[in-house]
Amino acid sequence: MGTLSKNKLTFLSFLTGIVFLLIGGVLLSTNIIPGNVSNLLTAQKPVEKTGFELQNFLNQNNIIDNYSYNSLINVYHPKSWASSRWLRLNYELENIQSHEKFSSEILSNLSIGTLSGTPTKITIPYIEVDSKVENLKVVSINGVESFDSPKNIIGRIPNEFIGSNNATGWYFGHLESPVKGEGNVFRELPKISDAIITGDPVYIHLISNNYHLVYEAFSSEEIHEDDLKIFNPGMKFIKLVTCSNRPFYDYRQIITAILVGEIKK
Repeated sequence: MGTLSKNKLTFLSFLTGIVFLLIGGVLLSTNIIPGNVSNLLTAQKPVEKTGFELQNFLNQNNIIDNYSYNSLINVYHPKSWASSRWLRLNYELENIQSHEKFSSEILSNLSIGTLSGTPTKITIPYIEVDSKVENLKVVSINGVESFDSPKNIIGRIPNEFIGSNNATGWYFGHLESPVKGEGNVFRELPKISDAIITGDPVYIHLISNNYHLVYEAFSSEEIHEDDLKIFNPGMKFIKLVTCSNRPFYDYRQIITAILVGEIKK
């Protein structure tokens, strides 16, 4: 037993010595850095610039500053930052408030007088709509009165049918008219629904001899044709309507837009 204990002590002492040697080797190696490694670490340190030299450097390397520049944030939608789309300025598509002649003053003094008259034209740059506007006529078919179908234009429900004397109203256009051949002025209107979901601004321009009103789309819904009811939506709103549910076309897609301002003439 005495011999075994002595051997154990000797082995433990030997093992402890090896451990200390290993630890010492590691500590020693951390203080010895080859020259090329030291140079690499030095090269990675930021170069300090002061005074005129620093200002000149910032002026020549202002890419990061531009990403946080307020005017760019106002013009470009965040989803466009990852693509080349944000490089081009198009206030009609991106942010109408950046248009040099845009004004929202009309909202603080909105009245029937400022909106009086029937618009003669509608443009929707987002879906490349540029169309004449005409009031829809009432026609009688088999003793049943209804509004005539708009032909190659955007048709508007006349004011007297919605109890209004202003530009506010309902505007109808064909998605497509393969049988009657009456045009497809609202063929891209469904895209506005997707734009509302993704946050893209969509502006509708109502233009007459007296005004150039700008509305922004904010709501889209689809209902059965039998459930469509015409009412006065109020001075600030307009409704754009087209058919949906091909090939039956028995549903109506309705885009609602709110007045955001005007383009000064």
